Amino acid sequence: MASRRDFPFSRLRVWGIFVMITVVFIIQSMIPDIYSGTLDKYSWSFEALPLATNYLYWAFFAPLIYWIMPWITWDKERSTQQNLAAVLLVGPLIAMIHSHIDYWTFMAIYQQISGMALGGVMEHIIRSIYAGAVGSIIELWALIGAFSALDYYRRLQQHEMKLLCAEKDLADARLTSLRMQLNPHFLFNAFNSVISLIDSNKENAKDMLSELSLLMRHLLKQDKRHTVTLQQEIEFNQKYLDIESIRFQDRLSIHIDIATQAQQALVPNLILQPMIENALKHGFAQTVGDCSVTISAAIEDERLHLAVSDNGKGCDDSDVLNDPGIGLSNIKNRLEQMFGDDFSINIQRVLPSGFQISLEMPYIYSTIKKRK
Repeated sequence: MASRRDFPFSRLRVWGIFVMITVVFIIQSMIPDIYSGTLDKYSWSFEALPLATNYLYWAFFAPLIYWIMPWITWDKERSTQQNLAAVLLVGPLIAMIHSHIDYWTFMAIYQQISGMALGGVMEHIIRSIYAGAVGSIIELWALIGAFSALDYYRRLQQHEMKLLCAEKDLADARLTSLRMQLNPHFLFNAFNSVISLIDSNKENAKDMLSELSLLMRHLLKQDKRHTVTLQQEIEFNQKYLDIESIRFQDRLSIHIDIATQAQQALVPNLILQPMIENALKHGFAQTVGDCSVTISAAIEDERLHLAVSDNGKGCDDSDVLNDPGIGLSNIKNRLEQMFGDDFSINIQRVLPSGFQISLEMPYIYSTIKKRK
């Protein structure tokens, strides 16, 4: 049920609206005199004054009408008899009160201006009040209709806002679920890298565990963030590559080519890690030569182009597409959650050897400055 505090306009605005309505109807009443060239004979006190008192009293009554509107309109929770009583009795009563106050105010002011005695026209005044009440009923329901339309619009906006909030919460939950799916996968592979060195090089294995603890601390700090800047994503993966460099020793070289404009682009958190991991795990799994990983990013036509390539053994494109694994499937799902179908993933072999995964997505610039 409405309350006084629910009134959608300030009193100043209400009075402004009804002053404009009054001016419009006064101008309308002047049109015949304007066209006939007799504007000098226009009676401001007899023609303009009743219009002013009529509509300005509605401005005075508007907050009260809005407040009691639930009682004078049809309500499904009330019986038919109660609704009929409200519509047929309360509404006309308010119109009659408005007509009385309006007409007596007009007559009091008009009497002061013209000096007319009211005694001889009292019967005419009473008839005019009842006749004016008919017009007041129409104006009352026009006002109620306007308020009802406004209430409907406000409820529709609130409903849409709730839907947007619900959709956002659902999207956040899905992104969180996808990110949580990625974290165990990442840890499993990272610990496998440590285990592979325990027997052959314990010192390097200890160094990897130390680096891994730092990486985990960084990961926990941004665990609730769905997006990060590309620069932050690169910094995180640089720590991951430092760990892998211990395993590959001097064989691994990293090349990072990020355009300045692309550094502040927003990307899904941990979007690069599965791509880099794919290059290290599958590209260099059976190789003993030098290993090179290139991470590149550029902005073209308001689109972010992000790629990770390697010089490993490569594989058939169709093999990856048919069985993308957890990491690449996770990338696709998160991009789909964030951008709908406004992204692309391109997987291809690099000649003479190697493999490349490239992503294209909308360029969203982060306005949040990095903390020093």
